[in-house]
Amino acid sequence: MPDEDIKQTWCQLVVNTSNFLAEQPQSRAADAILPSINRAWTEEEKHELIEAFGHKKRTNLAKSGIKCLLLGFEGDRTQADVIFLCRLLDLIFTHFSNDNDRKKEKYVVKADAIATLCRITRKRVFLTVDVTDEPAIDPYLDELLWKLMHSIGSKDSRVNLKVRMGGLVTPMCKLFVRKDELPEAFLPFFIKASRSPRNGQAIGRHEGFMQRLMAKIKILDPSDQTPQVLLLDKHLQLLFFTLKNKRTRTHLLRENICKYLLEVLRRHLAASSNSRPTRLLSSLFGTFDKSLSAAHTEVVIGTIAILRLLSNFKKAREELKNLQVLEICSRELKEFWSDEWKTGPKARIVDSLSALCLRCMSPLPYPLETRRFPVDFPLPTATPSTPGGHGRVRNSSSINISFDNGRSSDEDNMDEEDEAFVRDDDEDGKEGGASDDDEGKDDEETNGALPKTTRLNPQQLAKYAPFFVENEQGTLQPTFSMMYQTNQETWRTTCEKTRHVMPIHHHLPIEMFNTPTRVREKTAKTTNNMKKMIIEELDKPERSTNNQVIFDLDTAAFDGLPGPELPFPSANVKLDTSKDLQFDSRFESGNLRMVVQVAPTHYELFLSPDVNQLRDHYQWFFFQVTTDFSLVANFHVKHGFPVFMYSMMEAANGWRRTGENVCYFRNLYINENEEKKNLEEQKKKKYYYSIRFNVTFQNTGDICYIAYHYPYTYSFLNSSLCLLRKRKQEGVYCREDVIGHSLAGNPIKMLTITTPASAADIANREVIVLSARVHPGETNASWIMQGILENLLCRQSNEMYRLRETFVFKIIPMINPDGVINGSHRCSLAGIDLNRVWDRPNEALHPEIFACKAIIQYLCEVVNKKPYVYVDIHGHSKKWDYFVYGNNAADSWRADDLVDVLGNGQLEEEQHLALPRALEVYYYYMHIIISIFNSNSPLFM
Repeated sequence: MPDEDIKQTWCQLVVNTSNFLAEQPQSRAADAILPSINRAWTEEEKHELIEAFGHKKRTNLAKSGIKCLLLGFEGDRTQADVIFLCRLLDLIFTHFSNDNDRKKEKYVVKADAIATLCRITRKRVFLTVDVTDEPAIDPYLDELLWKLMHSIGSKDSRVNLKVRMGGLVTPMCKLFVRKDELPEAFLPFFIKASRSPRNGQAIGRHEGFMQRLMAKIKILDPSDQTPQVLLLDKHLQLLFFTLKNKRTRTHLLRENICKYLLEVLRRHLAASSNSRPTRLLSSLFGTFDKSLSAAHTEVVIGTIAILRLLSNFKKAREELKNLQVLEICSRELKEFWSDEWKTGPKARIVDSLSALCLRCMSPLPYPLETRRFPVDFPLPTATPSTPGGHGRVRNSSSINISFDNGRSSDEDNMDEEDEAFVRDDDEDGKEGGASDDDEGKDDEETNGALPKTTRLNPQQLAKYAPFFVENEQGTLQPTFSMMYQTNQETWRTTCEKTRHVMPIHHHLPIEMFNTPTRVREKTAKTTNNMKKMIIEELDKPERSTNNQVIFDLDTAAFDGLPGPELPFPSANVKLDTSKDLQFDSRFESGNLRMVVQVAPTHYELFLSPDVNQLRDHYQWFFFQVTTDFSLVANFHVKHGFPVFMYSMMEAANGWRRTGENVCYFRNLYINENEEKKNLEEQKKKKYYYSIRFNVTFQNTGDICYIAYHYPYTYSFLNSSLCLLRKRKQEGVYCREDVIGHSLAGNPIKMLTITTPASAADIANREVIVLSARVHPGETNASWIMQGILENLLCRQSNEMYRLRETFVFKIIPMINPDGVINGSHRCSLAGIDLNRVWDRPNEALHPEIFACKAIIQYLCEVVNKKPYVYVDIHGHSKKWDYFVYGNNAADSWRADDLVDVLGNGQLEEEQHLALPRALEVYYYYMHIIISIFNSNSPLFM
């Protein structure tokens, strides 16, 4: 029995509290006990209260544990009763004596405290709104309730759903409309609830709400007092989230909301800019209020976000243009904001003003929208029970909604404008929690007829027995496959064996794939790039229609454009310099669809979609540039992120970060078809995004490669595996198996690594499963996997020896070879994100996941060993450093996952945190370890 359950004596306060919870509400006994417990508590009493009521039930108390405390709120409690219970719950949730106390938060959230508080608060709001006798209402209780709602709600990822289902949206609206004085924590919680699109729309539709909101905004707007300006910022947040409702938006547009918001913007811009002489004099005389200036800055950012939201809609955009928003923003950018604002909120204002300008400029038709991508792959016919089972292929440029709409691991379910309202003290948007609007059925399910997960039967699993021969034969002798593995092939032969769909015109030089060594390179200088770019756009004449197409993959895919002279470019070799600047992406993992020259040194680059994609994915790019002279070129990549460059003439330097004056923005291109649909509110308009940067080419006649990240191709993996097997230590057992083939026929390889041992010894070893590169664009995952393989196979150290001696490693270094080979960012040739089909992979359409899942099932059900740990290595385009996503079976929504943890929940809870805790303790040089474990993550991400 845990130590906390064997405590025999408790202080009198804990005993009285337990007895109070055991009595009926408003009974004489309860009323008699209340005065003795509803008082100030000593530190010792606080610790005992937390121990008795902040965890699970204690066996030697009449009532104890968090569930009993929450049950105590039910019934006809008096105000004094509820105040005491709220004080106790607040103590449990917010009082920490050490890091281990934070598990209390989990207990409180898991016990569904928000649902209980919603019921109590709902009843309380109706009483507060309708009561005529003000002294009968204790405001302290209201403060406590809303404080608890906000603090506990910030830790509950489903709080917005619970608020809506608990019927609290309407009472909150009534409270806001009818009361002038509101509890301090009410507005933060109300804003949090309104972040949900469904809640926001319901709030905006409530009778009298928008009129009351706008009236409060107009009262607060002229004030120059810091508390009032901060309050204005909160009301603008409410306005933003409720404006997403069409009816609300239409009504406010008739009320000239655009004109009023521009006035607000001008007023608070002037207040927040504060010219340097004014600030200097104010600081000398002690009158400059930094907090007031910061509050004005937040109001400016919020106001611009609302204007940007409105500019998404044609009527509002035309009204803003008539109000000369472009001239206003251009003047502010030129006059008020100098290069001194490089970071922080001021830089955010500059970027927001620039983005607002872009929204209001005349849109341009996306030049590739009407073109069908010339490369596709005929898919096999799958069974009807499989998602996407009809083998359909769509035009990769269309935006029909498909079943592949699960959010990516690096998509945070937040609109671009929403980020303006993520404050330092706001948990929303940080490690973006689950959306409350995802509670419906999976898109793949139809009428509930499909099973939630699929499993192979024993006959189907039998084919995977050869991949676990070590359990029968041990690892003392090499297997047949190890004895007859061929020697290392030449690089050219390895490349030629790779099966591809995209055109391959030449192969990459192997020298390109030296292991990256620069951990932290300095990025190039960037200062107010958005501002500069916008001013250039506003000042230049009409866009030229005679731009020259330099490269077009659609015509060059299989013919029509000569390629480089050398099939294997090598270092220090110059090409013919009589030709113009050349681009190419017809090599393994290459991605570049079209290049348009819009000025002598300004190029617009358009990326290729993932082959057969059912949902648009544009992020990975990898292309070749041949220079005929040294120059500084301005690249404007449609869709894209940071850049790396490899120069053939400076091959010794390897890959390096490049690009100056980098900025990211939503460009002017739109899908014209979607613009027309948007008039009838049938679909959301389709926008495109860009990265803009300058690159200096130092050498005449150089061949340079530019990529999203350090490239790692399938051919290099195969070549590397051959070399690693050749270099491995004597006492290392390494077997390479092909567990399946991709849609294009490329082998999916798995390595088994351990030390030579008998079958009996192998049976005593735990199994660790590692995999990587299910998402092709996350090349850093492959480089981490490369380091793991080099250490396990070639490193001679006590640590590696103990790992190999203790564990059997099953390693799948590249799950999605087709996506990697063909330059996709996220999909396989099936056109979907393979990380979203683990529940029901189909052998015909998703052979990669089908084989990987079969390996895990065989391990669990035939070998009778669950993986000691399964780590699937990914990359992320937004998060920094290292972090871990994972699952806690005890929190799963699936009954099957709970079978093994029933009656043993505490053990499971500690087990699922073992890996991130070990990383935090032992890998102190890792800058950040963010551990996010929940029931929604597909395996490890």
